[in-house]
Amino acid sequence: MKLLITTILCAFFSISAFAKIENNNQAPARWSKMSLPLQIVIDRGLVQTDEDLNELNQIVENWMVDIRLPMRIINPLTIGYVPRYTNWNNYNDGLMTIGYGANWNADRRFSSVTQWFGFVQQNPVSLEFYTNLTHGDIIINPDVQVSLDGSEGTYDLGSIIARQLGFMMGLKTLPKDADSIMSSTQLVPGEEKRMPTAVDRHNLWMKYRTY
Repeated sequence: MKLLITTILCAFFSISAFAKIENNNQAPARWSKMSLPLQIVIDRGLVQTDEDLNELNQIVENWMVDIRLPMRIINPLTIGYVPRYTNWNNYNDGLMTIGYGANWNADRRFSSVTQWFGFVQQNPVSLEFYTNLTHGDIIINPDVQVSLDGSEGTYDLGSIIARQLGFMMGLKTLPKDADSIMSSTQLVPGEEKRMPTAVDRHNLWMKYRTY
């Protein structure tokens, strides 16, 4: 069963022949070992200098610190051209990206979403249902402004990417009071929240520890 999966900041679960799933609470999502590490391209319009790219790649590394997984989940980001699709189904193009959307198919309150594609499968030993991810993109709301320098009225791009990378790796939204950048509390302009917590790293380790 192939699924289009959009993880936002909260919501519900549904399954159909080609369903949209708004979090992975019921069928936990993860990438196969053969899919890793993920290579993600960030739109050149979001990265102005080499220093900007280094700053964002430090956020990638923050996710990898002290986890002691047998392999990397995400490689350093690279800069490139990122297409903007009006039909979000077309993002399943083999190129995993971070960039602005051509339009916004999600809740207007959200600054960004991570959209996945994959298959719901069942582990023959544990009988657990899970989503085997095959593709993902981080889509930024075209109606919001982002920056890395804290410009007035902008969302912190680093904080957006830090959180959405968690979704990209298959983590789920946690309650508002969780000590986690994956909590359901929404970012506001000017807020900086870039560092995964011990809770986040533990949850990532639990998801991929057997690899």
